[in-house]
Amino acid sequence: VPEPGLADHPAPESTWQGAKAFCAWRGARLPTEAEWEAAARGKEGRSYPWGEAPPTAGRAVFARGRGETDPVGSHPKGATPEGVFDLAGNEAEWTSSLFKSYPYDAADGREDPKAPGERVTRGGDHVFDVAPDHLTGYFRDGFSRNPRRGHRHIGFRCAKDAG
Repeated sequence: VPEPGLADHPAPESTWQGAKAFCAWRGARLPTEAEWEAAARGKEGRSYPWGEAPPTAGRAVFARGRGETDPVGSHPKGATPEGVFDLAGNEAEWTSSLFKSYPYDAADGREDPKAPGERVTRGGDHVFDVAPDHLTGYFRDGFSRNPRRGHRHIGFRCAKDAG
């Protein structure tokens, strides 16, 4: 049960296993790192989910104190042109992918759900200062990636195959 007033906020502190299990319970899964980045950057390769303009408080939640998140979907100016909300700021998000070097290669074992190792988180979070690169659709460093530990800056979203 969420704390009073936080039912519409992202759920932090989930382990990777916990996020994966929740998505499975919903008939979904965690997005791969490539899927997450494709949603954030679009076909045109945007720097930020909303385009090229730098982050503002109207577009994303950042430079705040611990636990100072906003309700999910409350920053429509920060949504992608395709209508995906909260891909920058608020909480970083788990992906299904092992943390391996880029370029992304789905055949290198990074999508093996049983393989041990750190998992990729994406999206920036609410405590990053105004470091614009931390909120880009391509930023992938700076977060705890231990799949056995939850972190106050990491949440998740579920994905589902099309069709």
